[in-house]
Amino acid sequence: MFREWRKSCKTLLREKGNTLTILFHNVFGVNLPKQKSAPFPLQAYGNNDQADVKIAMYSRKAQFHYGWDWGPRLITCGVWRPVVVEAWNAVRIAGTRIVQEKVDRTSAGITTFVDVRSGTKQWVRVVVTADSAVLAAKDTVIQPGLNRIAVAGTIARPNLWWTNGLGTQYLYRFPGERNNPQRPAGRCFEQRRDSFIGSRAGP
Repeated sequence: MFREWRKSCKTLLREKGNTLTILFHNVFGVNLPKQKSAPFPLQAYGNNDQADVKIAMYSRKAQFHYGWDWGPRLITCGVWRPVVVEAWNAVRIAGTRIVQEKVDRTSAGITTFVDVRSGTKQWVRVVVTADSAVLAAKDTVIQPGLNRIAVAGTIARPNLWWTNGLGTQYLYRFPGERNNPQRPAGRCFEQRRDSFIGSRAGP
């Protein structure tokens, strides 16, 4: 839990008849040895981990599985998010992060960090929009592997996000698009990833 696992399967896939097997190890078999060999005991709150030997602290796992003051100790495991086979050529958007540098009633400074994974050294253009308006664009050269591109822009007179009872909870739609402007006409490949955020001024 809390983890994303990626595995290259290009050399393993066949045209038909592929089977994905996921092995889950026994939580006690993995964590009891950690607890017994620890140089000092890790502590848990008295109402967390409803057991004499507490091992919740040794797992990257929802802590309430080990029991809480409102629920029993039921340690489960399984796949709780979609499993997908992802195919891409040349370049893809691996992730985005939006940082609001300064926000007030007149403007909101927005920096969007776009993680782009590439197979080769190449030119790309990253375009960030707020709702339907282009916020900023950046042309840059990326290297093979993971590249982080910062694109800064400003929203004039932003629609601020307000807490319940003080106003509306307006959410900006931030589609981040990536394309390669150097490709021949008709072969330009684009990719888009959407994010929704609220813009709020501090006290």
